[in-house]
Amino acid sequence: MELTPLLVIFLQTGVVFAGSHSYSYFYTGNSDGGQGHPHFTAAAYLDDFPIGVYTSETKTFQIKTKWIEEKADPALWKNYTNIFQRWETDFRQGVKKMMEHFNQTEGFHSLQWMYGCELDDDGGIRAYDLDGYDGKEFMALDLDRVIHISSRPETEAIAHKWNTETIEAEKMKTYLEVQCIETLKKYISYGKEHLERKVTPQVKVFHQQSAGFIKLHCQVYGFFPQAIKVKWLRSEEEKVQPFEVLQILPNTDFTYQTRVTITVAPEEMDTYFCHVEHSSLEKPHIVVWEPSRNNLLYMSLGASSVLLLILTFVMGLWLGRRRPANRTSTYSLTPGKEAGLQAAQESFGTPAAAARWCQWFPGSRLHYHYASTLVTFYSGNHPSHLSSFSFCIQRRSAINYGYLLNLIWTGAWQRAVISPVLALQSYFSGSIFSQAYGFWTLICLQIWTIHEI
Repeated sequence: MELTPLLVIFLQTGVVFAGSHSYSYFYTGNSDGGQGHPHFTAAAYLDDFPIGVYTSETKTFQIKTKWIEEKADPALWKNYTNIFQRWETDFRQGVKKMMEHFNQTEGFHSLQWMYGCELDDDGGIRAYDLDGYDGKEFMALDLDRVIHISSRPETEAIAHKWNTETIEAEKMKTYLEVQCIETLKKYISYGKEHLERKVTPQVKVFHQQSAGFIKLHCQVYGFFPQAIKVKWLRSEEEKVQPFEVLQILPNTDFTYQTRVTITVAPEEMDTYFCHVEHSSLEKPHIVVWEPSRNNLLYMSLGASSVLLLILTFVMGLWLGRRRPANRTSTYSLTPGKEAGLQAAQESFGTPAAAARWCQWFPGSRLHYHYASTLVTFYSGNHPSHLSSFSFCIQRRSAINYGYLLNLIWTGAWQRAVISPVLALQSYFSGSIFSQAYGFWTLICLQIWTIHEI
């Protein structure tokens, strides 16, 4: 049997059946507690919204729903606190037993238990009792046969043991099908004006660029009740498939939100419609998305930028292969040159570092201040070494003409490529060009470096 994340089951309990209400409990015991992660947590929920929460840190049941707190008997909350305090002790032992069962001696582990009931508008009822370990279901109570069924082979022994305690299973069945439903009805009456209200959904459509495609998102939020239908249409008739659906999630203000997404290729650019149906609407709410000139250019230029980057890299390699051999020799540390760089090594630590300073001396404007510092240093401290360093000056002067050509080539490249990119960047604010410009600049500098070396 496929293992199901228990939290997902928990979040879905109130969304599967439209027009229903649910009342449920969710317990969690952790092997290691700490700040923000208490050893034990218990929460009671009405539909998808918390009534109250108990933790091993607070040691009390704290109410989260004001309109229930105002109408319920205060003694009820004290009763909740007493019940959860007893379960806290049981869960601490339960986590240890599960770790022993799975031969685990360390690490973070958790034991979960969820149970509750649902009531349809037509009077139909449902109930559930699920156990989980480390986020995966391992046991469920079959209320028809009143037996525990293991979801994992390694927990069948636990199911066999629990099934010998038939009295506890019978008690749970009675609670879920009778007492739980009565409590749910009472809470529904407390919050009738809240639970039966209708809040119109807000709808927003937007797009995102993704690898040459456009993702269209239809964000629907702030609606109540939960049941809703959201879909994308093309030309107001054709339903778009497939699409990604974000699970319907509760908001803190007792409303819901969801999102539906489709991916559109360049050849599929068209007018799309987000179609929303909800009980608060007299007719479907439709929001239109149309491809603008910016969207089309955005996609085409986004694809062409990849090609330009590739061409830039290839050009850099080609220029690197065409560099003259005598320019490469500025990095070569022959015995004679090594002796000539010995003085520089005193300041720069290694022959290679001194060679790099020599290479940039005195032609490069980027490092000209380094050259001035170097001459001043040798003139004031080691005048005898300045003459032995002169071969580097002469060598560098011989390639200044090539450096001048390099500056001309770099300037032309900047005017031909970088300037247009900057212009496009100002036009497409926040687009791919804004992100790509920095990368392109690095590529250009890399070409310059290869060409210069």
